[in-house]
Amino acid sequence: MAKGAADFTLDRTTPERAALTPLEAFIQGQEPEGQLAVRMPLRLLQTLKVHAARTHQTQKEIVMRLIEEYLAQHAEE
Repeated sequence: MAKGAADFTLDRTTPERAALTPLEAFIQGQEPEGQLAVRMPLRLLQTLKVHAARTHQTQKEIVMRLIEEYLAQHAEE
Protein backbone atom coordinates (compact mmCIF):
# COMPACT_ATOMS: atom_id res chain seq x y z
CA MET A 1 0.00 0.00 0.00
CA ALA A 2 1.37 3.42 -0.94
CA LYS A 3 2.27 5.89 1.73
CA GLY A 4 -0.67 8.14 2.55
CA ALA A 5 -3.23 5.79 1.03
CA ALA A 6 -5.07 5.62 4.37
CA ASP A 7 -5.52 9.41 4.43
CA PHE A 8 -8.91 9.22 2.72
CA THR A 9 -11.88 6.91 2.44
CA LEU A 10 -14.51 6.39 -0.19
CA ASP A 11 -17.19 5.91 2.44
CA ARG A 12 -19.63 8.75 2.97
CA THR A 13 -18.67 9.79 6.42
CA THR A 14 -18.95 13.17 8.05
CA PRO A 15 -16.48 14.41 10.59
CA GLU A 16 -17.81 14.55 14.12
CA ARG A 17 -18.59 18.08 15.26
CA ALA A 18 -19.11 19.29 18.74
CA ALA A 19 -22.62 20.56 19.40
CA LEU A 20 -23.01 24.29 18.92
CA THR A 21 -23.51 26.44 21.96
CA PRO A 22 -26.65 28.62 21.88
CA LEU A 23 -24.49 31.67 21.13
CA GLU A 24 -22.73 29.92 18.22
CA ALA A 25 -26.06 28.79 16.80
CA PHE A 26 -27.41 32.35 17.05
CA ILE A 27 -24.34 33.80 15.36
CA GLN A 28 -24.60 31.28 12.53
CA GLY A 29 -28.33 31.92 12.20
CA GLN A 30 -29.24 28.32 12.93
CA GLU A 31 -32.24 28.56 15.20
CA PRO A 32 -33.36 25.12 16.40
CA GLU A 33 -36.41 23.89 14.50
CA GLY A 34 -39.35 21.66 15.25
CA GLN A 35 -41.96 20.14 12.98
CA LEU A 36 -45.63 21.06 12.68
CA ALA A 37 -48.11 19.00 10.68
CA VAL A 38 -51.31 20.82 9.75
CA ARG A 39 -54.32 19.53 7.87
CA MET A 40 -56.07 22.15 5.74
CA PRO A 41 -58.58 22.29 2.91
CA LEU A 42 -57.08 21.29 -0.43
CA ARG A 43 -58.13 24.60 -2.04
CA LEU A 44 -56.08 26.50 0.53
CA LEU A 45 -53.09 24.19 0.15
CA GLN A 46 -53.18 24.50 -3.64
CA THR A 47 -53.43 28.29 -3.43
CA LEU A 48 -50.45 28.35 -1.06
CA LYS A 49 -48.38 26.20 -3.44
CA VAL A 50 -49.20 28.41 -6.43
CA HIS A 51 -48.42 31.59 -4.50
CA ALA A 52 -45.12 30.15 -3.27
CA ALA A 53 -44.09 29.22 -6.80
CA ARG A 54 -45.10 32.59 -8.26
CA THR A 55 -43.29 34.59 -5.58
CA HIS A 56 -40.19 32.36 -5.44
CA GLN A 57 -40.71 31.58 -1.77
CA THR A 58 -41.06 28.30 0.04
CA GLN A 59 -44.29 27.32 1.75
CA LYS A 60 -42.29 27.22 4.97
CA GLU A 61 -41.16 30.84 4.56
CA ILE A 62 -44.70 32.03 3.93
CA VAL A 63 -46.25 30.13 6.82
CA MET A 64 -43.50 31.15 9.26
CA ARG A 65 -43.86 34.83 8.33
CA LEU A 66 -47.64 34.71 8.69
CA ILE A 67 -47.45 33.00 12.08
CA GLU A 68 -44.81 35.47 13.32
CA GLU A 69 -46.92 38.44 12.18
CA TYR A 70 -50.06 37.01 13.75
CA LEU A 71 -48.36 36.31 17.07
CA ALA A 72 -46.75 39.78 17.12
CA GLN A 73 -50.16 41.42 16.55
CA HIS A 74 -51.84 39.31 19.24
CA ALA A 75 -49.05 39.21 21.81
CA GLU A 76 -50.66 41.78 24.09
CA GLU A 77 -54.08 40.13 24.26
